Amino acid sequence: MIPILIFGEDWGRHNSGCQRITSELLRQGHDITWVNTIGTRRPRIDRYTIRRGLGKLKQWCGDRHQVSCELAPTILSPLMWPSFHFPVERRVNSIVVSAQIRKHINSLSTPPIIVSKVPLPLELVDRLPARRWIYYCVDHIAEWPGSDRTALAEMESNFIQRADRIIVTSQELQDRLQHFGRESTLLKHGVDLDLWQRPTDFQLPEYERPLIVFWGLVDRRIDQQIVQHLSENLNAGTILLLGPQQMPPPGLLSLPHVIHHPAVDYVNLPSVGKSADVLIMPYCRNELTRFMQPVKLTEYMATGKPVVVTSIPATLEWRDSLFVAEHKEQFVKQVLLALESGLPDSQRTARQRLKQESWSAKAMEFLKILGD
Repeated sequence: MIPILIFGEDWGRHNSGCQRITSELLRQGHDITWVNTIGTRRPRIDRYTIRRGLGKLKQWCGDRHQVSCELAPTILSPLMWPSFHFPVERRVNSIVVSAQIRKHINSLSTPPIIVSKVPLPLELVDRLPARRWIYYCVDHIAEWPGSDRTALAEMESNFIQRADRIIVTSQELQDRLQHFGRESTLLKHGVDLDLWQRPTDFQLPEYERPLIVFWGLVDRRIDQQIVQHLSENLNAGTILLLGPQQMPPPGLLSLPHVIHHPAVDYVNLPSVGKSADVLIMPYCRNELTRFMQPVKLTEYMATGKPVVVTSIPATLEWRDSLFVAEHKEQFVKQVLLALESGLPDSQRTARQRLKQESWSAKAMEFLKILGD
């Protein structure tokens, strides 16, 4: 088997589709190296940046080359300058990072297929030996809240032209790539149905019922007006936002009925789903959410609980399985209806299509795209 090297977010920090696919490939015995990278935000003086910076320093001061005894890839955490904004910063990072990673690549039986979830500077691409380069495009990355848009847009444009193959997770991203003159292969996210039918012993605190739950990154993709309107129309209950915070909308977490809970281990999310009365995805409708394919969407449906979502492109093919809202008033109406009536039989039947969306099948498609 040809080794695979993946540039992505810190391994285990977020529940990403690429990490789910990686786990499936590891079960099949593939040799995979995961490279923890820095984020897409330009450093600034705020609590989030300081916390993330301290986390990275701890990571770099430890063993930057790890092989887990559990089902995990070989993990590299190369030292990096925390910015790609200026060309000189990209060159420095390319020299420093490539020197650290090249050592590992030289220890492999053959040059790897290199997959990157983030646009890499071309200097780094030129310095690393690879069988081929794959861009795994999961978002319109320059639109992320707080991102270094100018630098990311330039790096992505260059990387799109340089990549040998491109994988996208939504039709909207595929259409966008065509404007760059590049064809891509669509591979939407999957779901592990067995996992979502096996709750653990994990228990949430005793929150006031009904329990309305969102899990994932609590950031500015969440539409504060929707959450506020929902809060104002609840006589009792809890709107639980569960997950790490990254620049959430100001005032979101101080709304009545809204409670934030830190992220829990991924294996405990089925227990969270079992505890919920309704699961929600109250995203804004903007340029970022237009292109995204949330992993949580199929996971929500796999819990068997009612799901209320904002109408974004990723939800269109599942409209028969969800409560879909076009605006904040309709969102609240749908949540109240879901609390009252539960999951309609028609939606339960429509969710049978999830059986065709396993991560195992997605991993096999992923391998086909990578090629031999």
